[in-house]
Amino acid sequence: MSESSLSLAYSDIAARVARYLGYPTSTGDMSASQLNDVNDAIDSGLRQFYHPPAIAGYRLPHIWSFLQPEATLTLAAADSTYDLPDNYGGGITQFNYSSASNPYQPVRIVPIGAIRLKQQAGTSSGYPTEAAVTPKTSAGTAGQRWQVEFWPTPDSAYTLYYRYSVLCNQLSTSAPYPLGGERHAETILASCLAAAEEILNQERGIMYQRFMERLTASIAADEEDAPHSIGGTVGGWLADGMAGQMRRHDTWATSVPYV
Repeated sequence: MSESSLSLAYSDIAARVARYLGYPTSTGDMSASQLNDVNDAIDSGLRQFYHPPAIAGYRLPHIWSFLQPEATLTLAAADSTYDLPDNYGGGITQFNYSSASNPYQPVRIVPIGAIRLKQQAGTSSGYPTEAAVTPKTSAGTAGQRWQVEFWPTPDSAYTLYYRYSVLCNQLSTSAPYPLGGERHAETILASCLAAAEEILNQERGIMYQRFMERLTASIAADEEDAPHSIGGTVGGWLADGMAGQMRRHDTWATSVPYV
């Protein structure tokens, strides 16, 4: 599948950031220090876009639908604990059984304390009904990783579907396209230029204002793109089914169904 000719790749964003900073627009013509500044601005800008600040009308920051892929997890009999993907960044609210031969209710996410209390009452096996997501112990020699523990312990093999928020990677010449694509390209660029503005001026200014304007537009577009079954509204609050959060969205007048 060919990429949209209006999408922005790493080289496009780097050239625009370099021009703003007063550097050569070709990475091959930049000094090592200049290239570091450009890459720092792009990295910071992407993090700011992928994990944006809250905007007016919202109690919590937006969570992008395009950062919430569906994944599968295969359970084995007598094994209750499993590693989550390396790029796991949160957001699981439930696991769903994948087979018509397993017509079970979704596996609810609960605090780990709830699992421990049931384990104190005795061992149990069957199809899991609850799960707890916990961080794995880390000495800081590698990035933080997460695991999930199920209760009761699976008595057979089960395949579960779930969605989660991914952690993204840096752009490079071999992986040049940011997630979000052409639809959010101007917002991504604005975020990177806002980061460059902070490098240049040591403060937020007109570029950051531009980013916040673009962010509002991108959030509105993402809400249109996202399935309405993600959550619903209750008294003006949007229940985000992926993040397990409640957000204030004063502009919504109607409700959408719960799942």
